[in-house]
Amino acid sequence: MPKRQNARRIDSTDMQGDDSYIEIRYPKVKVMRTYKEHMTQLSKQMEKLRNDSTKDAPAILKLSTQVDSLGDELITGHLKAWNWVDDDEKPLPQPHEDGALDMLETNERTWILQQLQLGASEKKD
Repeated sequence: MPKRQNARRIDSTDMQGDDSYIEIRYPKVKVMRTYKEHMTQLSKQMEKLRNDSTKDAPAILKLSTQVDSLGDELITGHLKAWNWVDDDEKPLPQPHEDGALDMLETNERTWILQQLQLGASEKKD
């Protein structure tokens, strides 16, 4: 009997060193479609604000916060576990714990989002 293999362990050596990993559940097509639609709308609004001669900083900040929130929602809904550490090599709280994503470096967060968006990784046991 078939069994959907939607959970993946992804090697994260490039981000966190040898033997590091993240475990994700790939988003459904509808979730990614909605995410991309919202990101496209926000990007258009951001581009318009950046081209505006008045440079409405509060509006730009608000849009930037909305972009971050969309990414965080995608991550928290699909990142199940990791064995990542902080700068002192102490284990980070698991992704579902409060404040865990705030402890990431921006490049680490971006990398996780890329893994979710690509949805193409070899399953590792």
